[in-house]
Amino acid sequence: SDRRAEDFCQKVLPALAGFTNETSLVPLERFMPEELSVRFLLDMPQRGLLTCQPNFTYGERFVDFTAPREAYPDIRRNLAREKEVISALDGIFDPPADRYSPYSISDDDRMYELLKDGGAVLEPYGEVFVSDRLRKVLNPKAPRPIVRAGVRGGMLDLNLECDEFPLEELEKLLKSVREKRKYYRLKDGGFISLEDGRYSTLANTFDSLDISADTLKNGKLVPLYKALFLDEALKKETDAQLSKDEEYKRLARDFRAYEDGDFDIPDPLDGVLREYQKTGYMWLRTLDKYSFGGILADDMGLGKTLQVLAYILSLKREGNRGTFLICCPASVTISWLSEADKWTPELKCVRLGGTQAQRDSVIRNYRDYDIIVSSYDLIRNDIEAHQKNVYRTVVLDEAQYIKNRETKLFKAIRKLNAVTRIALSGTPIENRLSELHSIFDFLMPGYLGSYSSFRERFETPITERQDEAKKRALSRLVSPFVLRRMKKDVLNELPPKTETNCYIEMGERQRELYAAYAHQTRQIMESAAPKDKLQILAMLTRLRQICCDPALCFEGYEDDSCKKDECVRMVQELIPNGHRVLIFSQFTTMLARIQPALEEAGISCFTLKGDTPLDERSSLVNAFNSGRGDVFLISLKAGGTGLNLTGADTVIHFDPWWNISAQNQATDRCYRIGQEKAVQVYKLIASDTIEENIVKLQYKKLELAGVVNENADGGIMNMSSEELLELLK
Repeated sequence: SDRRAEDFCQKVLPALAGFTNETSLVPLERFMPEELSVRFLLDMPQRGLLTCQPNFTYGERFVDFTAPREAYPDIRRNLAREKEVISALDGIFDPPADRYSPYSISDDDRMYELLKDGGAVLEPYGEVFVSDRLRKVLNPKAPRPIVRAGVRGGMLDLNLECDEFPLEELEKLLKSVREKRKYYRLKDGGFISLEDGRYSTLANTFDSLDISADTLKNGKLVPLYKALFLDEALKKETDAQLSKDEEYKRLARDFRAYEDGDFDIPDPLDGVLREYQKTGYMWLRTLDKYSFGGILADDMGLGKTLQVLAYILSLKREGNRGTFLICCPASVTISWLSEADKWTPELKCVRLGGTQAQRDSVIRNYRDYDIIVSSYDLIRNDIEAHQKNVYRTVVLDEAQYIKNRETKLFKAIRKLNAVTRIALSGTPIENRLSELHSIFDFLMPGYLGSYSSFRERFETPITERQDEAKKRALSRLVSPFVLRRMKKDVLNELPPKTETNCYIEMGERQRELYAAYAHQTRQIMESAAPKDKLQILAMLTRLRQICCDPALCFEGYEDDSCKKDECVRMVQELIPNGHRVLIFSQFTTMLARIQPALEEAGISCFTLKGDTPLDERSSLVNAFNSGRGDVFLISLKAGGTGLNLTGADTVIHFDPWWNISAQNQATDRCYRIGQEKAVQVYKLIASDTIEENIVKLQYKKLELAGVVNENADGGIMNMSSEELLELLK
């Protein structure tokens, strides 16, 4: 029958299309379905409702697709095609309420997914038509904010304009960006796509400045030091515009080209400063011009002290009567006096010391001096007296000393009053990003926000989720106020430095002791008992001591120590060849065992420990640099900073420390300006022990400090139980 022929043509022939030819189908032409034309009309009759009305036509005749075939006896309908279209509509839209209602979507997310490409998902099934009402939703006018910024009385005056777009709604849009939503729905129903990162720079900028679009409605004064970040952040932004007044433009130009500053270098130092030091001097003067703080983070040995003295001398020669306060470790105070006497003898410089009454007298009469040098310990004790003064500039040398915001020292340092604040540090981040926040909290209080805010916005995303966008944002925030140069980049004339890891096999008895204690330690760490980090650290330290020499842990041990024996052998080979050696160890008890072994071999030694008096330190250093003594034995903590030992050309690190920056600082006691010989660094490592894993840890944890420098580690006290167990593998 005709009905069966039509069914055959609609249902069977499509499956046989590849096995038949046109000639064989001629007898069936009058049963073939007519050509179906499908159109979809998309409309938005109200804000929360998107509708789709499908139209099926054969030629000029409209067909109600819900009606059975019998309703149109004179039309050969393509029922298979109609079913395919209806099935697609059912998968995209909610079904019609009745046969006279259109398909619809009332969910914003589904609506956006359909509209973001203009309804292209429907195009394989028919033509898509969009109503005028919906066209406005598809192509909304996106806001393009203008941030107007000017310098007003030492502050940055910010105003935000956004044409007719309400700032309250702009803030909601930015909130959607922060929540990583795909779109923002405007009040009029329009969709603004956020999938291509649109407005993310603006949202991150406002977050970093700790302001909102809404608060800028009537203008807002913020600290001037935020100008540099704002300028850099919005420099290439296409979704927003930064409009600057002349003062702002001048400030931005000064910092973009600070090396070409018009500050005169003091005559006595003009021929002394190297080119990179002159650049550092110009940077310090530019910071000072705007009362900004900053970190001079040059690599150890590049002359940070000299650059600061040039800065102080220039201000003094220009008539500035203020007093400069230098805060530094006790071991470095004499160095500052010595350097000031050498390079700036015209300045009146005093080192705080003596009784409380003597120190109070100096602090009370601080205007009688150009430079006051104080140890951190004395700053903490004398803070009440210092608080009464206003210093021209406070300089923190080895600024990582204030890295812990919970200490009395940090709290005391923050109470110092100064026009300008400068930090010096070769390692502004040693363990955690919180240390960077602490230093900036001294330099420019509030610049990085409260610590809780900083931790939420930067530290947690960067350290726990490796959020590259947050890392870039933080780097952009701090980079204008951090100047860091590396030896390899600026001292082409410095002789080469070679580092060698020396892996040493333990003897049988030492290996047995190590293996037994390592097994015991692992059992304790794997137990279900609560983990006491200090107890674990003590056990790991004991393992490290066994690697150095079991005699450090076991009384009466008389067998060999593989590393001590190798160290003595190396020194016996080095000394006859004209080399002079620094040996560093964390353990003063280990130095006490190395010294007699060296002296028995006829090698003369000096020893420097934490309890060595300051005057004796100075005389030991001078004696060694003048050629006396073959070897200088130094505890890592006591000699990591403040020493110039260019009389040596070889460094032996007897035991690896958790913090690679501490080792690098120690190495730089001899690898610094004034060194004329190639420097060789040997790191003694007991093979197949915790020491090998410490070395791996050092390099594994370097990435964090990419924000500022490359000399950081993860901090042993912050490691998880799993990471600590890794050290025992």
